Amino acid sequence: MKGPRCALAFALFAFTPALAVDLIVHNARIVTLDQAQPFAQALAIDHERIASIGADADVLALAGGGTRMIDAGGRTIIPGLIDSHIHAIRAGLTFAQEASFEGARTIGEAMERLRMAGARDGGDSWIVVGGGWTAQQFAEDRRPTGAEIEAAAPGRRVYVQAFYRAAFLSLAAQQTLGVDAENPPPGTIFERDDNGASTGWLTGDVAAITALWERLPKPGLQEAMSSTRVFFARLNAYGVTGVIDPGGHNLARSDYAALFALWRQRELNLRVAFFVSAQTKGAERADFERDLRFAPMGFGDRWLRFNGIGERVTFGMYNNDKPDAADIAAFEDIAHWAARSGLAMTVHWNNQRSIGPLLDLFARVGRKFDLASLRWSVAHIHDAEPETLARLHQLGLGWLTQNAPYFAAPAFIRSMSASRRALVPAISSALEMGMKVGAGTDATRVMSYNPFIALQWLVDGRTIDGQETRAQNQRPSREEALRLWTQGGAWFAFAESERGTLSRGMLADFAVLTDDYFSVPTGQIGSIGSWLTVVGGRVVHASP
Repeated sequence: MKGPRCALAFALFAFTPALAVDLIVHNARIVTLDQAQPFAQALAIDHERIASIGADADVLALAGGGTRMIDAGGRTIIPGLIDSHIHAIRAGLTFAQEASFEGARTIGEAMERLRMAGARDGGDSWIVVGGGWTAQQFAEDRRPTGAEIEAAAPGRRVYVQAFYRAAFLSLAAQQTLGVDAENPPPGTIFERDDNGASTGWLTGDVAAITALWERLPKPGLQEAMSSTRVFFARLNAYGVTGVIDPGGHNLARSDYAALFALWRQRELNLRVAFFVSAQTKGAERADFERDLRFAPMGFGDRWLRFNGIGERVTFGMYNNDKPDAADIAAFEDIAHWAARSGLAMTVHWNNQRSIGPLLDLFARVGRKFDLASLRWSVAHIHDAEPETLARLHQLGLGWLTQNAPYFAAPAFIRSMSASRRALVPAISSALEMGMKVGAGTDATRVMSYNPFIALQWLVDGRTIDGQETRAQNQRPSREEALRLWTQGGAWFAFAESERGTLSRGMLADFAVLTDDYFSVPTGQIGSIGSWLTVVGGRVVHASP
């Protein structure tokens, strides 16, 4: 059968309901974020999409002999969370082999984790804590001392990173790398105690700490794949069904191999939209043109998608508060090329005081191109003034905001006036003007990967040590915050027609929560997890 008759037959087949759906989740409180149907009790899944959503009786009528049934026990269901700025690819490479201070409340608890890591690996490999912690989380309100770390992992090669400002190297690690207090790694200085002896902690700028990480051993492909599986499963356990990875430090092109291998083998359990960063200082545009020749914008599928260039577009405009004319010209050249090529772009920017040249640059590019259609974004700028956000919005750019102030606030806001602290960050102002905003964590070097800690911080503005960083009028409601983590992320991933809400025809990406996000006390939002996580109709996480 050919021609119109064939097309008609195919259309009828495509829209004929299945005799029975694959999966039904019922007896739930479903928050759809769909204005046409805000709440429901049950949903049915046929293949990877939502076939029906509504009252229990209506949805249960679709069940057949082969339908899998899950009683949610009255629990809350939300659309799958999408972290719009997380270094998931880099974190996945070594996550399973690292120790973690995530959630440790005392230094003693953190040191016990080092001891456990040492006992687990047999004694010869490195023990690494890659970040995601702050001294303020400990009751002692300080970093662990070198003596405490050496006692927890005697004779071991230990590396502990604290943001991008400091790192610890045990004596064994120093010997392996050929450094000591008199010969520190380039760009760093070893701290000394009152007696002048090295503590093992060293400080340096972002470039120096980044270069130090590069000297640590790299995993092989199979090890990296296994570790990535573990990290993605951990994200699933928090209801995360998608991530947007911005590229960045310590992520060479070869480091994408594990992710692509899992994709080819159809083993991904969350959806990944990824950016690529410039690799060679002074040859950034040549890097992009070479590497992207066979990877057009949108290359991939619903599980893995090339999302554009960033967060390091050029070295000269990356973590540089005072770019010169040459730095600006190099960035602008790539921005024009990216716009002509139809590429999305995300830009790492630290602060309000230095953003003027970037805004002016975007204004010049915007005279020739419709930046809104390209979905360009600026990440971070936690202290952005509402006027800056308004200008970005007028230029057609979106904003990716993360909860780094939750950890870093003591240093970040120490010199700020009360009026400035009230706008860190000015989230409600951005939403009121209609700006496109996505929320995320910037994990794992800077922040925890737990999205509910980020959601709690969005709602209450309080740091890990209880400081307030935002006035009440800059704190979104719980629903607004959730939309930033669902619809916001979906928009920046070019997937808003398939993800971010729960309605008929959308991809079946959702989480059944352990506690009701909308009713638990605000201070307990961060302890919520996922009871059941489904991606594309497939259960990827289930609690015991």
